[in-house]
Amino acid sequence: MCYLALLVTPGALLVASFVFNLLTLEAVGEYAGIDRIVREQRATGGLYNGFVHSVGAYKKAGYGQSAPDVTVIGSSRSLQVRDYFFKAGFYNAGGEVRSPTEAFAVTDALLRLHKPKHLVWFMDFFHFCASSARFRKNLRRPVTVPWAAGAAVQRGLVPFQLIAAKKVVGLSDFLNWGTGGAERSRQGVRLFGLGVQRGLDVAFGPDGSLYKHLDGPRPRAPRRLDVGIAEIEKGTSVWKHDCHLNLEAMQFVDLYAREMAAAGINLTLIAAPLPEFMLKRLRGSGRYGYLDEWRKRMTARHPRFLDYTSVAAISGRDCEFLDYYHGGEVTYMRIMADIGRRADTPLHSVIDTGRLDALIARWAGSLTVADNRIGDRLLADRPRMAECGYAPPGA
Repeated sequence: MCYLALLVTPGALLVASFVFNLLTLEAVGEYAGIDRIVREQRATGGLYNGFVHSVGAYKKAGYGQSAPDVTVIGSSRSLQVRDYFFKAGFYNAGGEVRSPTEAFAVTDALLRLHKPKHLVWFMDFFHFCASSARFRKNLRRPVTVPWAAGAAVQRGLVPFQLIAAKKVVGLSDFLNWGTGGAERSRQGVRLFGLGVQRGLDVAFGPDGSLYKHLDGPRPRAPRRLDVGIAEIEKGTSVWKHDCHLNLEAMQFVDLYAREMAAAGINLTLIAAPLPEFMLKRLRGSGRYGYLDEWRKRMTARHPRFLDYTSVAAISGRDCEFLDYYHGGEVTYMRIMADIGRRADTPLHSVIDTGRLDALIARWAGSLTVADNRIGDRLLADRPRMAECGYAPPGA
């Protein structure tokens, strides 16, 4: 009997955990199809952050249902561009491009659903770092893999994976959520997905843009900015030392631009912004020469490349950045308002420059703006989230 119990008990625990997982995710709405989630989010103007569906699957569904005239692609440094910046339909498909070849994969998937009139690619210079210069005489288009396939996590293991990743405290959280304790809305804003129901630190709006720190103040500036300084000094994360400019990656950008022109899509390439203290550190180290080489070559090769690596010329401030390399909402309002005054790019015609100028005047020095359908409800009674009195060491 003892041996039988040893054999049966693990199986019973496995079945019980599976049922427990299923009931919890069903209770918080995670098992709904992604198309249904996006449809309800768009109808209610809610926030989404789920664990079952991948970000790519979510973005594809949102883009397909929006069928926008204007879209944005890029890494996480493209996610603060919002629909109210524009006079035309907009969806932010950003967050999934971490190399020029991935831009092809994401764009291929988007164009199978809908062709926009304008496509904006926010570019990261550190995606053009190479250990040695490479140039292909006969460059071929990259073979793209299906974008957004699969789930964000294995559905049967959600509780255990989240606990292991320290994204929840423990099983007590799941017991609470599974018995109806999850927060399904806040101040009239619907919350979709377990990620946002457990806290409002990170969530996607119905336009695909990202909202951060809606629950409370961001980490204090010294700790947040010191991380970037340390990474530059050590050459870690995306700040690798002594890179060569990746000429092959530059060729892929040339090919991408030609494809967009052939498809009749107005392409705008934008260098994503950095705070001035980070630019000062990068240049002062003497180990990031490829940054300015990349900027010069992009400007020479692409007439619609707009260089906003530094936003000082448009009155951008370091304290308006979410951290040491992600601009905040006001940072991107400044960029788009500046483009709206430039007649040399087709994008200017669809930017709501007057509205952006008025919002910048009101919210300068802030991170997140309370003048949109998310902020109106969640941030109207909150003080400005900014730390403009702080100067990082050595700035």
